Amino acid sequence: RARLSSLRADVTDRRQVAGALEGARACVFAATAGAAASALAVDAVAPAAAAAAARRAGRARVGLVSGAGVHHPRSQAYRLLNLFGRRMDHKVAGEEGVRAAYEGAPAGVRYTGGRPSGLTDAPPRGAAQLTVRQGDGAAGRVSRGDVAEIIAELCACADGNGDDQELAANATFELYDTGSGVPAHTL
Repeated sequence: RARLSSLRADVTDRRQVAGALEGARACVFAATAGAAASALAVDAVAPAAAAAAARRAGRARVGLVSGAGVHHPRSQAYRLLNLFGRRMDHKVAGEEGVRAAYEGAPAGVRYTGGRPSGLTDAPPRGAAQLTVRQGDGAAGRVSRGDVAEIIAELCACADGNGDDQELAANATFELYDTGSGVPAHTL
């Protein structure tokens, strides 16, 4: 999209992140630790630092891409992903850090979180083919393209007025292809 631009920055370097956010109206934080990276640094500390930098810059919105099932530590998926540097524990901490950064923020300064699961490289299906819900109760497959579109739209809603603004502001949503959902605690 013409209204979007991307910048490369080391998300664990607070100065680089703050510099990347200068002049931005919103930030989508979609990084996660790879096999050689620290899940603590990337999935817990960095999202909170990015949110704090965005709030200090007065630039309103942060969209956080987290993961479905973060509130189900007994599920198989949580336990499996946690074998990789406690990734799921750190995703929970990252979400909490973003919420804390926006606590007491003035009107118009908001975050929106998305919890996809089962990411695929399939072509996007479009919003009408997705389930977007709250409560961390279900997870399913979803295209990376659909995740990008929905997070961008949720951030835009948080920038709007009226009901849409209240729906997306300071809230977190699960998103997956309709029909692919299963209870998150059973994963």
